[in-house]
Parts: sequence; structure tokens; C-alpha cells
Amino acid sequence: MRAITKRAILSTITAAGLAAVLTTSVQARPTYCMREGYYYADRKTGGDRTSSQWDYYVGLWFDTNDCNGEYACNDTTIACVIPE
Repeated sequence: MRAITKRAILSTITAAGLAAVLTTSVQARPTYCMREGYYYADRKTGGDRTSSQWDYYVGLWFDTNDCNGEYACNDTTIACVIPE
């Protein structure tokens, strides 16, 4: 009986840990809109992601596109707006 209980507890902990890892990995992935913003800044600055110019262009992208809202641009229905 004791071995069964121990095994059940370990399998529950393992399943919960796996679910936490999977959830964290999905949440950490940038959205399509965010990736497009990074690519936009890369094109404008030559890819130097440590420069203040890169930060400026990423900020400009996010000011122009609502990447976290209901109407965030995506690769299927809503096109991103490219800042000029």
C-alpha cells in the first residue's frame, strides 16, 4: 500500500511539473506581432540588438501595432502596420 501511494504522489508531482514546464515554454515564446517587431528593428539597424536605435525601432513598432490586444496583427487575418 505504501509503495502505491508513493508512486501515485511521484507521478502527480511529475505531471504537475511537466505541465508547468509546458505552460512556461508556451508563454515565453514571442507572438507573431512581437517577432515582426524584432525583425523590423533588425532591418532598420543592421541587427545590432544592443543599440539604442534598435530599442527605438522596437518601441516604434509596438507604438504602431497593439501586439497584446484583441486586434494584434498575426500571420492569418490582421496585417501588421509598418511604421514609416
